[in-house]
Amino acid sequence: MLTNNHGQSANQSLQPFKNATQPDVMVLQEASARAPYYLRAAEYAEFKAAQSVGEFTLLSRHPISSATPLTLEKDGKKQTVAVRFTVEWGSQSVAVYAVHLPSPRHALSFQARGPFILGMIGWMSPGLGARRDTYQAYWDYQIELAEFLLKRIQGEALPAVAAGDFNAPDLGYIHSLFQNELTDAHAAAGAGTGFTFPGTTHMPLSLGGPWMRIDYVFASKHWTVSTCVTEQDRPSQHRAVAAVLELSRRP
Repeated sequence: MLTNNHGQSANQSLQPFKNATQPDVMVLQEASARAPYYLRAAEYAEFKAAQSVGEFTLLSRHPISSATPLTLEKDGKKQTVAVRFTVEWGSQSVAVYAVHLPSPRHALSFQARGPFILGMIGWMSPGLGARRDTYQAYWDYQIELAEFLLKRIQGEALPAVAAGDFNAPDLGYIHSLFQNELTDAHAAAGAGTGFTFPGTTHMPLSLGGPWMRIDYVFASKHWTVSTCVTEQDRPSQHRAVAAVLELSRRP
């Protein structure tokens, strides 16, 4: 399985990594209505099925039998965090959750300036204090979305894989929620840092490359992860992740 946030790809092709890893399934985020293109493209001829729902596109060597958006509705606000695809893998149906939690870039920018210091300033300045409260509300909502998604996956009857842009660092609380219930493919069988974001940066300590791991492949207890690799050299906003999963336990 391969996952990649296709948005802000800087027109850099995913094909070299796709050809090297030869996935059975590709999970793409920020790839609205791209399924017809991939079905026509000779470079993706190995995929016999493709379906787009909202921003998500799934490519598969095996039939896709269903696709259901997972949308949290609260206080008049709707947020789709994933689409549950059912893939018919031989005689076994498999649930593939294509995931994209909202981007925290603005909140990260705020916290990068020093949450402790800004908290002190916010105590002195009503304007900054209100801004701090706004960002706290953002993170609370982000956690609520993650818990909503995880609850759906926990109730899954089929062997399941959740892959995509979780917008959550691997040392953070949201990642721990998923890792406590599912297998993080990189943690189980990856090498190196597995950093996926940002694809290019001016940060000297990261040598111009990514410095965060926010794109994941998570597997249910039915799977054994034998390999997980992260794309090494493509100046897109997100690096792709590919994992080899073996069905070791059937429902």
